[in-house]
Amino acid sequence: MEVVYTEKLPKKFKSANNKIIGIYGDVLDLISIGFDIDGVSYDDEWTVKRLLNGFGLRKKKNYIKTIEYLEIDKGILNTKISNLSKTQLKFVLLAYLLINNKNIIIFDYFDVSLAYQDKRRLSKLLRVMKKDGYTTFIVSNDLVYLSTIVDKLMIIKSGSIIYDGLVNDYLSICEDDPVILDFIKKSNEMGAGLELTLDARELLKDIYRRKS
Repeated sequence: MEVVYTEKLPKKFKSANNKIIGIYGDVLDLISIGFDIDGVSYDDEWTVKRLLNGFGLRKKKNYIKTIEYLEIDKGILNTKISNLSKTQLKFVLLAYLLINNKNIIIFDYFDVSLAYQDKRRLSKLLRVMKKDGYTTFIVSNDLVYLSTIVDKLMIIKSGSIIYDGLVNDYLSICEDDPVILDFIKKSNEMGAGLELTLDARELLKDIYRRKS
């Protein structure tokens, strides 16, 4: 699905409003705990313009403003959906949701197959969307990526929330340490004082700062 939405949050998720929530699991886990999720219907033979403009019912300036907001190349407006790359399609579907005033958006493994620069673009966009009042859920099995962007992390298994809190708090208690986390914890036992992270770049920066 890659980008879907819900019209309202289940009652126990009201505190998620205007936050970036990481879901380490699957979008089906959200459904299992009460989310009512919808996607975008389209025909592969439609052009991007046809999808976004809705038979000309929307004013051009409105959908142009949205694709500029998402940093989408205007040159693809006349491209058939079937000819878009996977990355282009993801952002076009996101544009459709924003144009249609969907404020609670679920990125379902959206980060999978994105190039590094597109992941950075997504991270920047998520922060902008948060400032603009959107609520976003990032469903991913990439804990490293989630740790760099989300306000809090949720782990859901078999319809039960087994963790709901800050990423760093989870890193301090998780039992199956990734190699980088294991390295940091062992270094800290020797007095290194490093911050817990799953991002190798952030670890190198921290090591450099502490040597300076």
